[in-house]
Amino acid sequence: MFVQRKKNNISYLVVALLFLIIITLAAWLVWHDLFNQNRTSHNPNSVSGKASISSQSLIGHNFIMSSKVLNEMSANRVVFNRLKTASIYVLTSHKNPLTQQTLKLHLILTADYTSEASLQTAISHHAISSSVKAILYDNEPWTYTPLVEQQNPLLYYQKAASLAHQNNYIFIATPVLKNTSDINFFTAIAKISNLIDIQSQYDQAVASTYAGHVIPLAKAIKAANSKVIILSGLSTNPAAGVPTVTQLINDAKAVDHYVSGYWLNVPALPAVCKINQTNSRNHYNGRCAGPQFPLAIKFLQNL
Repeated sequence: MFVQRKKNNISYLVVALLFLIIITLAAWLVWHDLFNQNRTSHNPNSVSGKASISSQSLIGHNFIMSSKVLNEMSANRVVFNRLKTASIYVLTSHKNPLTQQTLKLHLILTADYTSEASLQTAISHHAISSSVKAILYDNEPWTYTPLVEQQNPLLYYQKAASLAHQNNYIFIATPVLKNTSDINFFTAIAKISNLIDIQSQYDQAVASTYAGHVIPLAKAIKAANSKVIILSGLSTNPAAGVPTVTQLINDAKAVDHYVSGYWLNVPALPAVCKINQTNSRNHYNGRCAGPQFPLAIKFLQNL
């Protein structure tokens, strides 16, 4: 009888101890949750904090912008508040130093090059500011990229990526799609890049065309490198002419689930406009209308 009672007492003690452990664990979990809620409510970069202000900020978005464009955007109070939780790869420029307002945002200072040879020279001569964290290489069929680099873009993207990574820079690639067979070209570049921009602004006049350009490439890029950040290009003044804010929003919505943000380009007057000033408003498919900063502001306000 005594032995049986002793066993019962031990069983009760074990049950009571387990119950106490469960109660303590539950109390800790409740406290931990409340603590995190309180902490994140004061932290705009935390996950919970982001969710609470999703209607007022561009949460999780990444942007590439020139310093001039970013200065203009940040001067608008609504846009500035919406950009607070975005990551902005800002193309640095001595002509357009960043304003004090802009410096309050989450910036990744970026040096952009249209020539791998120029990048190589800049690195070897220690000509890149220590504040720069990313290198953007833009090899395109235009006058800014040497012909030898244009003729073998993959090789020179690989060289530029190697240079950037050897010197501890984030590498941003901005290849151009020439035809549908270039998907393999994009996936090869994706494997060596930290961020890749799909230059889709040439197809932005119609959202379905824009999506048809971006989505297949984005899927292929992600399959090749799940860690790469994918952006798509949008312009306030492409060769096709000045778009409406509705067009830009529709383009963004059409690809939003496949990209992490946009290269927002606000082009200045093309050289052809400066040469031929006659009928400048409609010359060169409307691009002589000049930089469209109000349009870019409206786009960011409504994105």
